[in-house]
Amino acid sequence: MPTFSADRHQPPLLAERPVTDDERAAVADDPRSGIWAGEPNADRRVLTQDQTDTLIRAELFAHLRVGDVAAWKELVGFVGEPRVVELKVGGPQLAVICHAQRGGIDSEPLVRLLAFRAWGDRDRWWFWGGRKHRVPTDPYDIVRLLYGFDRMTIARDDERRSYLVSVERGAERATRTVSDAEAMADEDPRAIVSCVLDELARVLGVVAPSTRDVAAIRDLARLAFGR
Repeated sequence: MPTFSADRHQPPLLAERPVTDDERAAVADDPRSGIWAGEPNADRRVLTQDQTDTLIRAELFAHLRVGDVAAWKELVGFVGEPRVVELKVGGPQLAVICHAQRGGIDSEPLVRLLAFRAWGDRDRWWFWGGRKHRVPTDPYDIVRLLYGFDRMTIARDDERRSYLVSVERGAERATRTVSDAEAMADEDPRAIVSCVLDELARVLGVVAPSTRDVAAIRDLARLAFGR
């Protein structure tokens, strides 16, 4: 798993550990563009959302332990290769590469979780009047947000003795039928929920999170499959 550099002493970014209420609230935040700040000569101009996302993800790479190639590759799998943001300064022919932003919230739920684990509430409260979202309590919302789905439903089909799992992201939709036998086959109901959602995430081109909110997945299995 990706780990912080040795001088920071925080736990790994993508550790298999329970997701806290504060982390759930961070995942539930709305995306927000930040400003160029946090480095010398930054002029605090407003950034686009794409520029904000690029700088947040670049900073996540900077938090990895130096020389940890496996962690680098894993983070690339979640957020893509690091990119740079070039800004015009002092005239159309002059430009600088910027390396930092403040106040921005990434457009991807999983990246919001990683950013919170890396530097906490720094950006969520940067602008005056900033607010925290409510902590999601519905297991459907918690699991959906962590996977980055816009919508997620699990509907019972008594006639076919099965469940229809449906997820949406943007204009794309993917479905999977889970028979009663399949839903009840594994002693741990979390296994079938994770397996099905991982499969649907791949269909939509979404990277399934390695961080599992075990309690939320267990509660979702109980609600959906009666287990």
